[in-house]
Amino acid sequence: HWAFDPWLNTLVLVDRVKDRFSTDEHSGVLTDFVTAQAHKPLVIGIEDKTFGTGLINELRADKPEWVIVPLKADRDKISRGTPYSSAVNGGHVWFPDPLLTPWGVNWENEHTNFPRGTHDDQVDCGAYAWFHSRTYLRPGERGPGEPAAELPVPTHVQRGMAQVRRRQGRKEHPYNQLLRNAQVGGL
Repeated sequence: HWAFDPWLNTLVLVDRVKDRFSTDEHSGVLTDFVTAQAHKPLVIGIEDKTFGTGLINELRADKPEWVIVPLKADRDKISRGTPYSSAVNGGHVWFPDPLLTPWGVNWENEHTNFPRGTHDDQVDCGAYAWFHSRTYLRPGERGPGEPAAELPVPTHVQRGMAQVRRRQGRKEHPYNQLLRNAQVGGL
């Protein structure tokens, strides 16, 4: 379970579950995990291959209120993990303190040993979360096809100041010019 702060461009790991489950248990475990969260996820990403495809179809039928996002494994885990690794190293991904969460040491060890470790599913999960967070708009960004905001219309004072600057060939404010001239003139 991830949270994303668009103002800080930061991804925060809130909670996770990791274990081996049979295909029949996937839906129930996910439902229990989602309902246990204090803040319900906006979207639920599931890798769209093998068991995930069936889970996506099952959840779309059983939980129409959930927004299920099929995640495409279009590259290998190392290629997916590289931007995520840069984000982690750059301080844009926050994990719970490993000493304060029972699963924190496991999470940190898997990340430390990636890509040479025996397990990499949690790193892959983080890579998907980081990739998906890139699709959210940041404050001030426009969506694709969204028209640009209209430029502000200059006030009559701003237009007059621009005209004065053009005439005088200076970029200095007239009041500052006056002060400078007064200091030179001995006022």
